Amino acid sequence: MKRYLILIACLIFCGEMKGQNLVPNPSFEIYDTCPTLAGQIFRAIGWNNYGGDAEYFNSCDNLTIYAGLGVPVNNLGNQIPVQGNAYVGIVPYASNQAETREFFGRQLSQSLIIGQNYFVSFYISLADTFSLDCAINKMGMKFSTIPYSINTPPPLTNSAHVYTNSIITDKINWTKISGWFMADSTYDYIIIGNFFDDAHTDTANCAALSYYYVDMVCVSTDSLTCANNGEGIPESKYNPQFNIFPNPATNQLTIKNTKPINTYILSNAFGQIIKEGKMTGDETTLSVSGVPTGIYILALDGRSFYK
Repeated sequence: MKRYLILIACLIFCGEMKGQNLVPNPSFEIYDTCPTLAGQIFRAIGWNNYGGDAEYFNSCDNLTIYAGLGVPVNNLGNQIPVQGNAYVGIVPYASNQAETREFFGRQLSQSLIIGQNYFVSFYISLADTFSLDCAINKMGMKFSTIPYSINTPPPLTNSAHVYTNSIITDKINWTKISGWFMADSTYDYIIIGNFFDDAHTDTANCAALSYYYVDMVCVSTDSLTCANNGEGIPESKYNPQFNIFPNPATNQLTIKNTKPINTYILSNAFGQIIKEGKMTGDETTLSVSGVPTGIYILALDGRSFYK
């Protein structure tokens, strides 16, 4: 049993995990059918209404064919996407109707790891149509172990994993909402919207409804991935060559590299650091004889490796 557990740990050490966006279809480019009505975010593959009716805007539509859900011009304003040809729109607040909220979300490509730090980002822009340009703060992202639906929205808990305290008033440019958080559960789903009640939401120039476009959603262990619009780190910028042995490891672990690696951090599945230090030369040996059996992650120069 002991060697089996150590084998699992060693397997996690031995492969490479590059920074990747855990949000499939992050800019809503992949769709099954052009939107024909309001509330059809489900046209974007993988995305769904998690409370209310989020709009799906795509350049495949225009004002003369369907319901004004085109890009960049549509019935709710005029905005060019952060990238590509699509974005989503929601009502996160209404001054004339208490606790009005729309949410949307989707399943991640893989569950989050407890104790792992994740960088989150997405872009928003306030609609420029009168009566929809009520500016607010608290727009954010929340993670969940369960999905929600159009009739079962997430509760207003006055909290989110990442959100903005600034009132976003920009109707011309996109504003990036971003931040780090440590996963405290194996979350499978993300939700975007305003999770704060009316009493905890600040507004500006609020005549009626608040409406924001949303684009380019990213969740990654590496902030550079999200800075690159969620497309991942180019292969040419990070291509380490190394070997980690033996497999399984019982007393010591050797890291042999053919390209410079400066530091290592060995941590458990809860993010607790077990060992850390500097690499010297092209070969470094770590003693693991006193390390309890279990699942461990080895980070070289700040990047995690597993198999």
